[in-house]
Amino acid sequence: MDKAVFDESGIHIVAAFLDQDECSLLNSAISNLNTESVGTRNLLNYSWC
Repeated sequence: MDKAVFDESGIHIVAAFLDQDECSLLNSAISNLNTESVGTRNLLNYSWC
């Protein structure tokens, strides 16, 4: 990580944090969440979190 860039912008982009299979698994899990409301509480109660 380039600390100077992080200190300047407040963000750091991480390449390849998740592989394609992990992204697909997360996409499947979150696609089942209720999108009719403003959000979900207690995400840690979900087995995938």
